[in-house]
Amino acid sequence: MFHSLIPYYYYRALGQAVRNGQALNLDRDVSGFSPLETEKRRRIWWELFCCDTYVNSYILSDALNEN
Repeated sequence: MFHSLIPYYYYRALGQAVRNGQALNLDRDVSGFSPLETEKRRRIWWELFCCDTYVNSYILSDALNEN
C-alpha cells in the first residue's frame, strides 16, 4: 500500500515546487539578472516543467490502467 502512495507524494511535492517557481517568476524572463543567472533560472524552470509533466503522465496512465 505504501508503495502505491509514492507517486502521489511526488505529485504533491512537484506541484508545490512549480508554485514556488512561479512565485519566484522562474516561468518569466525578468530583467535585472546577469545572462548566467537568467540561464540558470530558465534551466530550473524547464526541469520543474519536465518533471511535473512526467509525474502527471505517470499518474494519469496509472489511473487509466486501474479501470
